[in-house]
Amino acid sequence: MDTFTFVDKYTGDVIQTGAPNDFSLNASQTRAIADFHAPVSIFHSFEPSLREESFGFEYAAVEPTGLKSDVKPAFEIEIETVSPCAKKPRVVAPTHFYVDHPRYTVLKEDIDRSLRERCELVFSACPKKQMWKCKYLEGSQTREMHVQCFWDQNKKSHLVEVKRVHGDGIFPQYTDLVTVLKQGLGVAAPSSSSVRRPGPPPMMRGGTAPPVVGAAVERSPEQFRETLQVIVDMSKHAYNEPRLEASKMLCDIIEKQPLALLESENVQAELLEMVNSFLQDQHEVVNEFGVVATHALLSKSMLYRRLMVQYKMGSILGSLIAHIRNPEYDEETGESDFYLYAQMRRLAGKALSMLVKDCCGACVSTVPRREFLSRVLQQSGFFTVEDWREYTLRLQDDVLRTTVMSVGDCYC
Repeated sequence: MDTFTFVDKYTGDVIQTGAPNDFSLNASQTRAIADFHAPVSIFHSFEPSLREESFGFEYAAVEPTGLKSDVKPAFEIEIETVSPCAKKPRVVAPTHFYVDHPRYTVLKEDIDRSLRERCELVFSACPKKQMWKCKYLEGSQTREMHVQCFWDQNKKSHLVEVKRVHGDGIFPQYTDLVTVLKQGLGVAAPSSSSVRRPGPPPMMRGGTAPPVVGAAVERSPEQFRETLQVIVDMSKHAYNEPRLEASKMLCDIIEKQPLALLESENVQAELLEMVNSFLQDQHEVVNEFGVVATHALLSKSMLYRRLMVQYKMGSILGSLIAHIRNPEYDEETGESDFYLYAQMRRLAGKALSMLVKDCCGACVSTVPRREFLSRVLQQSGFFTVEDWREYTLRLQDDVLRTTVMSVGDCYC
């Protein structure tokens, strides 16, 4: 008996080998013979014809078409690099630029390195959003910036967007975040480091520059006290905004007024009262500028190092210690407020360290200053030097931890 080969009319795959009227093989055995795993419904004969006698199908005998490897694929798969970044939005900030980084992992490492090289800048990374939240703080001026990466499908390239969230002020050109990132990512050439802060524009008439707010003006201690009294009244306001503006004004006064005027006996009480009030304010942004003012005053005057220690039996010291802590985390987003108040906590640690280093030998109300500082630490819950060192070792900020490690030396 002749043997025939049955093939699939669409794919050319071998279906069955046998006699024309041999229908003993079922569908599963047929698929096993042909090594073909498609549905049985696609198996057809080339020229089916119905026989009245046998009511069967007649299959045309054809030659085998060859192995399955000879069949060309119906389509090809193109492998394309996919970025985890979000697609480019329709509207982006004007301060954006494209980079030549094909992979996001390399781009992320370069952005982290560029931001860490700037000591005046503090940032927090948000890996889920491919975003970096950055903040500048210099005196009474602050600025918050966000850096985010996108993927441009049309250009097949990454896009870096830099936008200002809030804050204002004139900063030096070397602290411009767009310039910093362009230089770090190889988009722009490094600029000269001798960049001066731009000054206020001259007046259109008269040819003289307008007076700078907070600039040093020759005045008597009585006149200076009257000016401070206005700021003192603002610091006691019930709303947050007047207190915030008062704290910024205090930072400008400490920075630009002469030391002799700041150390005058007529204004010492007002300055200490405002510093203590801002450090204990319920609004954390006011606390931030209060810490800035405290650090600036301690850096400028040795007299206030003694006055702050003895003011209200260590009230200012206790406030500085309270600001030395780890950032708070949001469980829902997994983000922290490190970038918001890291500079405030570092300045609080520096101010506390200056007070500790200056505590050798002097006395406060017949009590040695060293013993007095240790009592303030004990009131804050640090009873021994081991308690303070254990607490500092748990601080996540390396800069803050190194700064406040020496505070434990004040224990007797």
